[in-house]
Amino acid sequence: MNFNQCVIFYHVCRELNFTKAAKKLFITQSAVSHAMKELENEAGYPLIERLHRGVKITPAGLEFYHSVIPLIEDFNKLNQQLPRLAKKVPVKIAACMTFAENDLATFIQGLSQQGILTEVQIAKADEVLSLLENGEADLIFLEGPAPSGTFLQKEIKSYSLGFFTNQAVAQKLPAKMKLANILQENLLVRERGSAVRELLEAALVLNHLALHPSWQSNDSAGLIAAAKAGLGIAFLPKVLVETSDLVEIKVTDLALENPVIALMRKTAENSPVYQVWKNL
Repeated sequence: MNFNQCVIFYHVCRELNFTKAAKKLFITQSAVSHAMKELENEAGYPLIERLHRGVKITPAGLEFYHSVIPLIEDFNKLNQQLPRLAKKVPVKIAACMTFAENDLATFIQGLSQQGILTEVQIAKADEVLSLLENGEADLIFLEGPAPSGTFLQKEIKSYSLGFFTNQAVAQKLPAKMKLANILQENLLVRERGSAVRELLEAALVLNHLALHPSWQSNDSAGLIAAAKAGLGIAFLPKVLVETSDLVEIKVTDLALENPVIALMRKTAENSPVYQVWKNL
């Protein structure tokens, strides 16, 4: 005996008709008849009496029907609870710094309003990707070029990047500079492994140039503070300095955008995180 046979028997008893039970279950009448025959063979006695226009439950079948009812009802309750059960498991989210500082809180707030629990980690780009690969994150927001691999991914936005310093330092420099020239100044940049740093160094390689920063930090706020103090020129996403007093130094031969890509594993395509990713 298997559960499907019990389900079919349950509907046959309720409908007292093979054809109606088959329609209810979206299967063929012959499938219903076959399942009933197998169930009776296993029981060793008839459960129903086949009539010309339907069926009649035998006394033994009626006893079996009453035993089956709790199983079917419990299964139906569990089936109704399944979407709610999934929401009780936190979606593990990891993000790079810029997205975390600007957009992540609003995104998490939206999930919370939908009743979706979350666990969040903020890390460097290479670390964020490792979290997804190792199964320690369900959904990540990665800055920089899209990685290779078996991921579902989509670009959701991008940040313009630029060079910024305070008014006093800016007044000593030309309004517009070449990339090779600005590299001669005291540069304040993010640490290796950050998406912003990797994009800059990739552009420099293409131009046969090298980066020799005077200040490296894993915190964009520290770079902004150093630039405000006149310690050099910070290379940062523009969105991070919009409310500061820093001045942008225009570099005529460099224009970089830092894309933000939402990624999840393809193997999680049937999980609740897929709907989160799909709705981004």
